[in-house]
Amino acid sequence: MSTSKQMAISGIAGGIAMGGYLISSHLLDSQIGYQASNVIGMLIAYSIDFFSQQYIFLGKLGNHHHYIIRFLIHISLEIVIAQLLLKLVMSYLKKHKPHFYKHGLKGIWISVIRYIIQLIIFFTITFPMRKYFVFV
Repeated sequence: MSTSKQMAISGIAGGIAMGGYLISSHLLDSQIGYQASNVIGMLIAYSIDFFSQQYIFLGKLGNHHHYIIRFLIHISLEIVIAQLLLKLVMSYLKKHKPHFYKHGLKGIWISVIRYIIQLIIFFTITFPMRKYFVFV
C-alpha cells in the first residue's frame, strides 16, 4: 500500500479514535477537570487506535509483544507532548485572554483546542512513528 493511502486510512481510523477521545474528554471535563479528562480520553482513544492501526499497517490483528511495546513508547511520547501543548495553550489563554479563559472556554472550545493539537501531532509525530517505528 502506498504511503499516501496508508496516511489517509490511518488518518480516518485515527479520526474515529479521536472521536472517542473528544467525546469522553468532553463528558468528563466537568466531573474531574480538563487535565485528568484529557489523559483518560487519550487512553481510550489509544486503545482503539492500537488495534485499528495494527490492522492498517500489518494487515492482521495479533498479540505481538514487540508492537505493543513500541506502541506504548509511541503513545507515551504523544501523551506527554499533547499534555504539554494543552497546558501551554491553557496557560497562554489564562494569562493573555483571561475573559475568554473564564467565560468562553466551556463546552466545545476545549474540544476544538484538543482537536487542533491532535491534528498537529498526527502529521508531525503520529503517522511517521506508526509507519517507521511501531509497525515495522
